[in-house]
Amino acid sequence: MEDYFKNYAEIANYISHFNTENINVLWVKHVTKDIPHKWDVHTHDCHEFMYHLGGKGTVKLTDGQLHKNNLAVIASDLIYIPPGIAHEGLSDLQWSEEMVVVHFIMPVSYHFQTYIKIKCANDAYPWLFRQVAAEYNNKNEHYQQLINNYLANIILMLKRDFMMNADMKKDIISWSIQYMHDHISDKISIKELAASVHMSESSFSKFFTKKTGTSPLHYFNLLKIDLAKQQLINKTQPINEIAEKLGYTDPFYFSRIFSKVVGISPRQFRKNYYS
Repeated sequence: MEDYFKNYAEIANYISHFNTENINVLWVKHVTKDIPHKWDVHTHDCHEFMYHLGGKGTVKLTDGQLHKNNLAVIASDLIYIPPGIAHEGLSDLQWSEEMVVVHFIMPVSYHFQTYIKIKCANDAYPWLFRQVAAEYNNKNEHYQQLINNYLANIILMLKRDFMMNADMKKDIISWSIQYMHDHISDKISIKELAASVHMSESSFSKFFTKKTGTSPLHYFNLLKIDLAKQQLINKTQPINEIAEKLGYTDPFYFSRIFSKVVGISPRQFRKNYYS
């Protein structure tokens, strides 16, 4: 089982084998935020889409015995799991997730061997997945044909987004920066950032540095410091608390990073603002 694709061209090639003809939805589940969920390790004979509408969770891809990949998922993440890939799911207890899970049959001549995790931020995706869930739950007349058509449209959009986007390289930067914003209070690694845009660590690091003029992790620290400056304006908020919210467990380390970037300490920055 592959850990990730090296670039968007490989993802586009993989998605190009998705077949929208004679597609048939078998089962749909709309998981809400009301109750945190946990699914034990299992496999399917069918294809599966998991589209995350909100919250946070983890999808674990396994070989049936040992965990191979733990995928952190947030809103607008779509995971495709082919037949036979063992997996389980767990919602974050603090950020219970909302998602739509779809099992479907898709006539193919291509052997799908690995999962895909991709960012689908277009507003049409959540609308289409919600429609699939609503039609399946209500089961009104012609619902099966409607949900099959909705799913076919989703696949066509995926093909278009990954095969016809001439500005894909800009998306790599914007998506990775969005990932940083979504995890601003966490400690993230180059491996995580590269995986979020489906690139190898070395290729992503070189590409990001070339396009932005700075390394990914330095850029991430700059985002944190910019947010820290905004929060320091609130003079009632303790500096230690600001540091902790931004993922700095050591306030002295936070102060050193802040001073290195801004030129003065957080305390002096606050003092200068109100002087």
